[in-house]
Amino acid sequence: MGFIFASKTVAAKMASLNLFSSHKIIAVPDGPLLDERFADHVDLKVFCDDKIILSPDVAEEVIHQIRGAISESWILSRVVIGDKTPQMPYPNDVPYNVLALKQHLIHKLEITEPQILKHTHKPVVNVSQGYTRCSVLPVGEQAVITDDASLGDTLQKLGYDVLIICKGHVQLAGFPYGLFGGSGGSIGNKVVMNGCLKFHPDAERIKQFILKHHKVLIELDDQQPLIDCGSILFYDEGVS
Repeated sequence: MGFIFASKTVAAKMASLNLFSSHKIIAVPDGPLLDERFADHVDLKVFCDDKIILSPDVAEEVIHQIRGAISESWILSRVVIGDKTPQMPYPNDVPYNVLALKQHLIHKLEITEPQILKHTHKPVVNVSQGYTRCSVLPVGEQAVITDDASLGDTLQKLGYDVLIICKGHVQLAGFPYGLFGGSGGSIGNKVVMNGCLKFHPDAERIKQFILKHHKVLIELDDQQPLIDCGSILFYDEGVS
């Protein structure tokens, strides 16, 4: 069993598919101090890697949902409440929006939530982009897809297999477009997208890249373009 963290809307979609019944789906509440257009974005309030690190404003509700599936001792050993509460304006909204990969953490380190840095054993890489997690979609342990060419270049130099795609073509209400990494997430051998890839001009390249890394593509909607939902996060380290 693992834990899937998603917005309330996406959590409901995932629950209805019955493809994730072996995991606990956590519907993360909105961040009350964030812009209402992206207050539901999970990757602004939750970080998953060695630990699950939660922003203080959503911690109580998220822990309540976790508690229904796992022991209190497990929660005490794996769940940490952060020091910062995400709020407007940028960069105060992105302390938890850290990209966690197999061998590195990547973020604009001057704004990173301190508890994330405290609880990692991985090398940390400083970049200028504060929205690192929602700019990059991990595909397994050593591969990523991104619409940020600068981040893509950094990740290639770190040894990751990187597919750089065109910007745009991801919906985010109130903005010209959202970010590709924020439209999905990896759950075990599945890459889950919030929408349908056929509306994206790089759809075939994306599908082939996912297949290349032996992952299964799951689209949550077959009639709607990709929507930036603030990522779908997954934690399965040591869950039993």
